[in-house]
Amino acid sequence: MRNWINQYTTASIIRICNYISKDKFAELESEGAFEVSSAHDIRRTILAYLDGDHPKPASLHRINTPSEDYLTNNVQIFEINPKMPSAIEKKFDYDVMIDGRKSDLTIIFRVYFSDGVYSTKIYDALTL
Repeated sequence: MRNWINQYTTASIIRICNYISKDKFAELESEGAFEVSSAHDIRRTILAYLDGDHPKPASLHRINTPSEDYLTNNVQIFEINPKMPSAIEKKFDYDVMIDGRKSDLTIIFRVYFSDGVYSTKIYDALTL
C-alpha cells in the first residue's frame, strides 16, 4: 500500500501554500497547479473567506505555510471515486492554517502517482 502523505506530497502542498500566502497565483497557474477551478476562482474564494465582501489581497499573508508534521497528521485522504478505489490517484483535504490556527477553509488537492512521480494539483477551495 502506497504512503500518500510523504516528502513529495507534503513538499508540494507546503510550496503551494507558500505561493498562496505571497499572492503568487499566476506562478502556480503557469506551472499547471490548478486542475478544475481557476487560479482566479481559488484566489477569490480565499479572499472572501479572509475578508468577506471587502477583499484585501494583503490579507493573503495570514495564510500559514504548514509544516510537514502538521500535514502528516491533519490532511484527510479520500478516494476520488469511492466506488472505484485507485492506486494512482487520491483526494487530499487540507484545512488551511490562518493566523496560526486551523480554519474551516479547505483546499482540496488531487494527487496522482505515475511512473514513480507524485503530482499535486489544486482542485478547489471551500468553506465547511
